[in-house]
Formats: sequence, C-alpha cells, structure tokens
Amino acid sequence: MFLDLCAFLEKVRQTHGLNEKAKVTREFLNECRNINTHEAIFPILRLILPKLDRERQSYNMKESKIARVLIKM
Repeated sequence: MFLDLCAFLEKVRQTHGLNEKAKVTREFLNECRNINTHEAIFPILRLILPKLDRERQSYNMKESKIARVLIKM
C-alpha cells in the first residue's frame, strides 16, 4: 500500500494543472475503493493526514522530520 501511495504522489507531482491533478486523485481513490473500502483507504489517509488520525497517538513530528527518519531507516 505504501508503494502505491508513493507512486500516486509521484504521479501527482509530475502532473500539471489542477484539473489533471484532481483526475489523478479521483482515479487513485476509486482504485482504493475497489480493492476493499476500509482496509485499503484508511491506511492511506492515515499516511496523508496523520493529524486527523484520532485512533492512535501522534508522533509529535513534522512531516519533514518523519521523512528524514524514514530515509535513514
């Protein structure tokens, strides 16, 4: 799932124009929904929006710090 998210974010980064980015996002979310609604989309949303995940404790780290830690790992 993480690999899929990375591929999606890379595709969004390379896409130009707001309408095209929205189209890519819609396609990605539709693919996630087709796999298995909660099991596919929830982990992705947790990665994209960690501050909105109330089920688990926060890392108390900014995104850039999380990225550095993941790169070191």
